[in-house]
Amino acid sequence: MNKKLVFKKDGIEYMHLCADITVYWTGSVFSHKEGVLSFYHQAIDLIGKELKHYETEEMQGTRPIDKDALDLIPSWLTSSEEQRETYMLKLESNSVRNLPSDTAFDFWAVEYAEEPAGAVRLILPVTWMERSPRHFFDLTKKLVNAMDFHSGHAGFALNWDYKGDYASLARREMGVLSRRFPSIDLPDLACTLIAIPAGIKRVNWLTLIGNGLLGSVGGLDGLGREFSGHDILVEQLAHGVIIMAGEQASVGDVNRQETLPALHNVGRVLSRIRSRDHPPFIANASGDVDDETTEDWLAYFDE
Repeated sequence: MNKKLVFKKDGIEYMHLCADITVYWTGSVFSHKEGVLSFYHQAIDLIGKELKHYETEEMQGTRPIDKDALDLIPSWLTSSEEQRETYMLKLESNSVRNLPSDTAFDFWAVEYAEEPAGAVRLILPVTWMERSPRHFFDLTKKLVNAMDFHSGHAGFALNWDYKGDYASLARREMGVLSRRFPSIDLPDLACTLIAIPAGIKRVNWLTLIGNGLLGSVGGLDGLGREFSGHDILVEQLAHGVIIMAGEQASVGDVNRQETLPALHNVGRVLSRIRSRDHPPFIANASGDVDDETTEDWLAYFDE
């Protein structure tokens, strides 16, 4: 079924189903630089040889990658120069400029906001998760081991270019997907970072809850009691917990009656810390981005 989720127009694949690991922090990225660099270096060790293009917040479109591009994040985080308002780096493996792929990396740090926040995102082919769910689980734990994270999620997701020629088409397609495949994460990091200081974005097959939020959901012991007997694993990490909803991820095809009870149980318990401040980013049936369509998807697993 996943092989059918191919998004093409005029022979161009404008969006990819992928596996991803997204982790958020709050506060300045410079207070989290060791953990961010640990995540980044591990990610580059995995996919660095496949990367072809890069883009920063100051560029209009991607450019061919070089060593200097791969050194940007370490340089930014260790520089004595005046800090910028926003840092963004997108690394893609597509050989064609300005098109997404299923192997990529995203970095965002918004420093100018009243409540700064940031994220790192590793994007991998779905085979990474489908062939060995436990290996993907262990990879997620390893990547975040040094990070004082706020929250995060991992599982099925999409990769698309929010600034590209196909951005409007991708948003409309995400609106359709949000109703049929509710457990595929729909990413828009620029929007989500506005919401993150107020709580988590949403649950996925793997959900990360940082120590700063853990007390609000009963701590490790409280979560263990809540999820007992529900095919849900909760494991302590250095800076929080990781929650696994079932033995493997699913796209949650509504048409096939994939009800995902474990994800609903996780979502119900964590709904009290889900942010209600997320800006709209998903298009409705008319093609207009709206609050209702976005909130319906964000809240899908709350009950």
